[in-house]
Amino acid sequence: MRYLVMAVVFLVAELLLYLLFFQALGRRFLKPDGTTPPGVTLTDLFKGAFERCVIAYGLVLGYPHILTLFGAMKLGTRLKSSSETREFNNYYLIGNLASVCAAMAYSRHLAPDSAFVAWLVGLLG
Repeated sequence: MRYLVMAVVFLVAELLLYLLFFQALGRRFLKPDGTTPPGVTLTDLFKGAFERCVIAYGLVLGYPHILTLFGAMKLGTRLKSSSETREFNNYYLIGNLASVCAAMAYSRHLAPDSAFVAWLVGLLG
């Protein structure tokens, strides 16, 4: 029951992040001009949710080095594109910082032994 609650809270939080934050961030910074994508898509939602899940899992297991790995992987995927607009780079930076903050919040509040998860399980069961 505890892991089901954790998964549901994670999915609801990801959906809220997508609808309330990342969509607005995309509308603010991603203006289609031929060099940038036309906005945030559902594929982006799933990729972002997966990366935050991996980071949170690493933090819960006590591996803070996952943040270094995340930074190196993100940098490695961006080295080839140095001619992108400033707006896209701002979107990219703010989005990645938000991802790391969300993952750290997940690792604190959705850990199996967290008081929040115990409280939700107590409400449900």
